[in-house]
Amino acid sequence: MNEIEKMRNGELADMSAPELQASFIHAKKLLARLRGMSTYDDGYRGLLEELIPGLPSTSIICPPFHCDHGHGIRLGEHVFVNANCTFLDGAYITVGAHTLIGPDVKIYTPHHPMDFVERRGSKEYAYPVTIGEDCWIGGGTVICPGVTIGNRCVIGAGSVVTKDIDSDSVAVGNPACVIKKLATVRHAVASDLDAIMAIFRYAKQRMRESGNNSQWAGGYPSAEAVLKDMEEGVSYLIETDKGISGVFTFIVGEDPNYTAIDGDWPDNRPYGTIHRIASSPNAKGVADIALDFCKRAGVNIRIDTHADNAPMLGWIAKRGFSYCGIVRVDDGTPRKAFQLTLNKK
Repeated sequence: MNEIEKMRNGELADMSAPELQASFIHAKKLLARLRGMSTYDDGYRGLLEELIPGLPSTSIICPPFHCDHGHGIRLGEHVFVNANCTFLDGAYITVGAHTLIGPDVKIYTPHHPMDFVERRGSKEYAYPVTIGEDCWIGGGTVICPGVTIGNRCVIGAGSVVTKDIDSDSVAVGNPACVIKKLATVRHAVASDLDAIMAIFRYAKQRMRESGNNSQWAGGYPSAEAVLKDMEEGVSYLIETDKGISGVFTFIVGEDPNYTAIDGDWPDNRPYGTIHRIASSPNAKGVADIALDFCKRAGVNIRIDTHADNAPMLGWIAKRGFSYCGIVRVDDGTPRKAFQLTLNKK
């Protein structure tokens, strides 16, 4: 095992070894050339891809950039690294797709011996750093050796990350601490049924209190309907640090109730429909979280609601939906129908 392999495996490696020195020299010479260029200059991309083999064409690193080797950096698709970042890649630095890294972010993998006499020598350890997908690392953040940051995390500017951060977290400070868990959307399963029915009971209570006395009548939505949605993989839960905060159904494809409409749909392009959306007591922003999730399907979005459902009508009006006309649901009652047009091609 040579010294580069030792370094990558977290073993004590000799930085003065010829193969490591050659790696340092190769990287430093490329970086010196890159510092005099912009991302728009001819030849910049070629030098960057020579520095970081396998760099996806969709990922960008803005100069000036600093690293030890380059071949220890592994970026996913659509990663953006802003100016003046330092990636000391003795061990692997892995960054997931769609992650944004602010300016002046420092990612360190080298770890010197704790004994001061041993530290005088040329040997050191290196421990990998892993950042998940869809993260936002704020400017000036320092990420220490051996840290793993999960998917969809936000790290506040100037933070020092010394320990692992779980997915869907907001962390700030020195040392960085999780201050908030972000909302997540997942498929509902049978064990969630009681919680879902409790949310529906609360939603019906709120409807009646607001003067909407006929929507969701006669035992609707039933447990059988919810279980059917689960079986078909179209029932979703929204979870926050307070637990289950909301539920909704999202079905991509033709909705039989929308075939006939007293009015007109804007187009016949592919769409998905949001049904049976409801939130738990004191939960906020559930409908927006559901809508953001549904937008990822890349199709137009349709929704209907009762004419007496003032809160939902108000939310729909503020989210860019267009009123299309009246449809009739399974029990024959009329509903106001809307479309949010995303697919305009």
